[in-house]
Amino acid sequence: MQPIPEQIPAALADYVLQSWVDIGVGEMIIQIEMKFPGRLDAARLAAAHALLLDAEPVLGCRMVTAAKPPYWQRLPPEGRSGFCQVETREAFEKFRIESLDATIGPLVKICLWNAPGGDRLLLKVAHHAADAGGTKDVAAILADLYSRLAGDPAYRPLPNVTGCREFEQIIRLVPWRSYPTLIRNCLHRIVIGYVPKATHALRLPDGPRAPFGYVVRHFTPDRVARMAAYGRERGATLNDLLAAAYYRAQVAVREWDGRSALRLQITLDLRRWHLPNERAEAVCNLSGWEYPFLGRNLGKDFAETVDRVSSLMRQRKRSWPGLSEVLLFTQFRRFSYPGLMAFEKKLFGGAMAAGNFPNSFTNMGPIAPERLSFDGVCPKSAWLLAPPIYPPLFGAGLSGYAGGLTLSAGVPESARSAIEAFFDAIGNELPA
Repeated sequence: MQPIPEQIPAALADYVLQSWVDIGVGEMIIQIEMKFPGRLDAARLAAAHALLLDAEPVLGCRMVTAAKPPYWQRLPPEGRSGFCQVETREAFEKFRIESLDATIGPLVKICLWNAPGGDRLLLKVAHHAADAGGTKDVAAILADLYSRLAGDPAYRPLPNVTGCREFEQIIRLVPWRSYPTLIRNCLHRIVIGYVPKATHALRLPDGPRAPFGYVVRHFTPDRVARMAAYGRERGATLNDLLAAAYYRAQVAVREWDGRSALRLQITLDLRRWHLPNERAEAVCNLSGWEYPFLGRNLGKDFAETVDRVSSLMRQRKRSWPGLSEVLLFTQFRRFSYPGLMAFEKKLFGGAMAAGNFPNSFTNMGPIAPERLSFDGVCPKSAWLLAPPIYPPLFGAGLSGYAGGLTLSAGVPESARSAIEAFFDAIGNELPA
């Protein structure tokens, strides 16, 4: 067995996300919440958590940014505690809104609540280590370890010390002849992002950043089935429908002047689009952005907006989706960490000052119930919670489980009423 090194190189995305924390973009945390029909074994769950930090060693680390490049420092055993068991809803909700400092670690913590009617489990992951796809991988590894320990309490996983955590695992699959296309796609994205210069978006009110909380909307499987049927009639995906509703809700809650552009950033899980088995080599960040910008043409009704969004997304899916900016992103390695922070601060600050920063819509994808089998017991329901973002920026996330969908956003409590109204507007646009 190859030993776990004391220092692990940080992937570029890891410390870019830390720079976002340091300049005040938001809390870079992704959570997955699960409701079970019965009880889990708390002692075995705690043991599985401890083994998880060895199975994917980066999870048992803290980030060190005072180096070029930054790296992950392995925590001593006494510094890896990240499991708690609570008896009340209040304690569980308190854990949900607690921060997770990647410079202290560990990078994953879990909370088990012995709720009436069945246990609730909350898995909190530092975005530095994993995007939504990576967070689902973390949950699946935890479930597998928990299951293995039932039959073999002495089981120890083989640490994944060789798996790539960088975008290179995708870039190396892109043929050189496609690079001109990627460059053209990137240049096109830059042009449509600045002409016209202003962007219409939901702007959250000023207020204290803490405490933050989550606004969540669940769509039942029956309603989602009706939404999917509507989409099939128009050649649109569920993601297209949600993005269209997002656009129209932005206009419903904040008056549009008709001159600023309608823009939205949407994430794609690059595993699903570009890796042969849809699995990364290790727990990591492997998401890309797409930009189905509508310009100044919203469409006269929901159906027209759906048609516009789905047409743009189909076009992008034919040409290396999610990779338009990856080659440009890799150039960030040239910065020292202080230089990266200065660049990011100027980038975000300039866009916000110009009123040209679109809201984001993170498609966190479906959660496969079979990957969350804890010794044969799968959650009744599960959903992902998007990272909390600070005003004036805003982003929401979408996840699915067992036919249902969940829309979530992490926001300061001072902005809760505004996001409640925005989510209501999204729901009003979607097929009932």
